[in-house]
Amino acid sequence: MTPDPYSPIWRAVVPLSATTSEARGIFVVLGAAYLLTPFVLLSLIIGTGIFCFERSGGIRLRVATAKKTVVADSRLAAKLPNDIDVALTGDVDEKMLDLFADAIERTRQSPHRDARLRVIIDTTGGLLEVAKMVSEALRDLSATHQIVMIVTGKCWSAGTVILLSVPLQYRYAVRHARFMIHAVTSHDGVRTESTRESDKYLVQRYTEETWVKRAHLVKALRSDLDTIFSARRARKLGFIGAILRD
Repeated sequence: MTPDPYSPIWRAVVPLSATTSEARGIFVVLGAAYLLTPFVLLSLIIGTGIFCFERSGGIRLRVATAKKTVVADSRLAAKLPNDIDVALTGDVDEKMLDLFADAIERTRQSPHRDARLRVIIDTTGGLLEVAKMVSEALRDLSATHQIVMIVTGKCWSAGTVILLSVPLQYRYAVRHARFMIHAVTSHDGVRTESTRESDKYLVQRYTEETWVKRAHLVKALRSDLDTIFSARRARKLGFIGAILRD
């Protein structure tokens, strides 16, 4: 169908010198742009949403070096018949010491040679000193038994110290998991010489066990902001080895 050369739309968009075939081409381009506009807008909205989800707050952490080759088999996270599970939920406090001591002892005393300890993490953090003691106990156990870490919700603050007790290939998270690191403060929210020493410990620990640039870690732990990131970002930064299907 040939457009009406006397219509207002025709005169508005088509030069007077254009031929009929040229005019049809112009209308095809305009029509395609009209049809594609909603898809372009939708892509921009989705892209913005992904960016905001990935960068939730705090300092933008970056990888120190090119990605290292780590094969993390998500099948290792599956529950096996002789596994012993311990749930790290709620606050990391003194009660966690007894909880983990019991789970570690049961794993050591298991009559099954293939007994493993699975730590299910969903915590907003707590006492760093408790997290350090739990981490040391788990590291000792990992010399003789396999330990698997699975983040099912939040892994914040002191929880990340416990997460990093095992090699990267044994650290997992579900897709909706969230991670957070921040500066250490005293009970009344004040930074002291002691808390600054704790920050140095965290920088060293994160540098050894993840792929994050040291300078970015120092900046994040000197900031007053909480640095929160998604499971996808945690995978890129080396906090976890693989993301599990929900």
